[in-house]
Amino acid sequence: MRANSSGTSSEVPFRPPPAHGGLELIARWIQARSQALLSSDRGMATAEYAIGTIAAASFGGILFKLLTSNVVQQLLMELLRRAFSFLL
Repeated sequence: MRANSSGTSSEVPFRPPPAHGGLELIARWIQARSQALLSSDRGMATAEYAIGTIAAASFGGILFKLLTSNVVQQLLMELLRRAFSFLL
């Protein structure tokens, strides 16, 4: 087991299989061990936040470029003129 930068374990702790107790006990140990290994997602939150941040920044950049283009500004102004034309 290795410790990560915060000093906590980054892996599922290993428990040795039972020395005796029959096949049923060993089967339960295998099931519990495989479930612990498959359900452990420590460290994934940081990667998920990084991907989400990159996606949000990319979307923001594309949206900014799109909304500051002359074509889109003209379309938005025309839309607003038509929407408020009933007031004039």
